Amino acid sequence: MVDPDGRDIVRWDVSLDRNGNTQQRQYTFNEKFEWAMRIFCQTEYGKTLISSFTPAGENIFGVSGNGKYAKYRLDIQLGNYADITQKTTAVGTREGSFGIYEREGEVRFSIFINTTGRDDGEILETIAHEFALHGSDIDEMINIYENAINNHQNGYEAVKKFYDRDSGGHNDHINLSQENRNDKAAGTYLQVMDEITKKYPQYKDYFIEGIKDNSRNE
Repeated sequence: MVDPDGRDIVRWDVSLDRNGNTQQRQYTFNEKFEWAMRIFCQTEYGKTLISSFTPAGENIFGVSGNGKYAKYRLDIQLGNYADITQKTTAVGTREGSFGIYEREGEVRFSIFINTTGRDDGEILETIAHEFALHGSDIDEMINIYENAINNHQNGYEAVKKFYDRDSGGHNDHINLSQENRNDKAAGTYLQVMDEITKKYPQYKDYFIEGIKDNSRNE
């Protein structure tokens, strides 16, 4: 999927080339990822977020865009490695990540989801973890960016200052391990979990295990 104006939602396949270097290629259909994203987008948070980054009149993951944030770019990078050994060489034990970066003075958002050697439930939980837990402040970051630009300041640096307060997501993980619904990030993840597991109870154990992983990583 090529994004000619550098905005909107762009999906990429990430793997290693024959020399062991990371390469990013045009996305090819990934059935497990597409299914998991469609489930995520049935939640209130998932639908609102993806709709915001999708241009009005367009549809992705079963969601119609409202274009609210369509001028911003959201990269979704899918770990599509040849095998588990290659995946471990590339990213170790990491199964997902959320981050920001700058391009031509604009702030952009990046989500990495590993799909290699994983089933749909594992991918679904990682999607919820990265989008709902670590991505719960996207609205605030865009607001910070736009306020800075309107005040003739560096928008990206303003966002980065906010993001760097917990760039590794340590506080997010602590609050999730404690199932702290009063925390914005953990509360968003848990609400997404509740909505998904109510409709698809077969995925409940994946979320329980995901919370346990955070407890072990405190």
